[in-house]
Amino acid sequence: FVADKLPLRAQYLLDVGTSLLCIAICGLLMWRTFDNAMYTLSRNLVYLTLPMVPKWIFVLLLAFGFAGGIVGFLLRIHKLNEDRKNGVCPSDETEGGSGHVI
Repeated sequence: FVADKLPLRAQYLLDVGTSLLCIAICGLLMWRTFDNAMYTLSRNLVYLTLPMVPKWIFVLLLAFGFAGGIVGFLLRIHKLNEDRKNGVCPSDETEGGSGHVI
């Protein structure tokens, strides 16, 4: 709500800044989750209710999920740059439609 009232350049910088912050957070979470996966692998930890299922596989999948988040935010920054280069106003875009009411 507040960001919509800012000039377009400030909106762009805010969008890119928050995306970079999200990339850093996803990177930190991915690193720590991957580290946890390697720890559970080295200790051969399993789930208490399913003793035959190793825990590290699912923890590693979670780490890959955070890697996907990084890719998503990088694509968002790329889209913001393309929109800015093409002169598309961010306030013209809405979720799920063209923003025009019939």
